[in-house]
Amino acid sequence: MGLRYFELAGKQVTMQALTRGETAGGTAVYLADVSKSYGDFLAVPGLDLEVRSGEFLTLLGPSGSGKTTTLMMIAGFETPSYGRKSRAAERSDIARS
Repeated sequence: MGLRYFELAGKQVTMQALTRGETAGGTAVYLADVSKSYGDFLAVPGLDLEVRSGEFLTLLGPSGSGKTTTLMMIAGFETPSYGRKSRAAERSDIARS
């Protein structure tokens, strides 16, 4: 189990990844410099994240720190404003608008 810390919307968020048994070795979720803006509001600023196959991930942080927005982008319900995201074999590059 490893803890990683990063900031979303200027607030510290803790990411906990718990690996159960052997991982398949591949990357299940990958975000590179992913940002999400709503008008002038920057909800998720330049996030880098890698979750490997077999890891269990939790995001812990204060209200308004971008946790839900990040999960919505990973799931495909929100489109990042900028950055690169991939889930398993799927990949998308988003140009800065």
